[in-house]
Amino acid sequence: MRVRVKFLATLFQAAGVLSMDVDVGDGATVGDLLRELRMLKPRVVDAVMDGGSVRSEFVVVVNGRSIDFLKGLHTVLREGDEVAIFPSLALA
Repeated sequence: MRVRVKFLATLFQAAGVLSMDVDVGDGATVGDLLRELRMLKPRVVDAVMDGGSVRSEFVVVVNGRSIDFLKGLHTVLREGDEVAIFPSLALA
């Protein structure tokens, strides 16, 4: 299954791209996606993650909805979903 990941604000510089398509297994979660991204864009994931959770200064959204209001890292992804990752200060 393929999802699109967007790297916004300062994460664009760390990723070197604005967006990319990532293949993950059926039933993959946001946590699974971040583990896959660690192999592809380790600088991004190192900046965003603190152990097993997203740092408070970053926001992860799936199709425009913060994972904080979904099931967090356990949010299940579907084919074609769009995941955006950006600093929370970008919301201000």
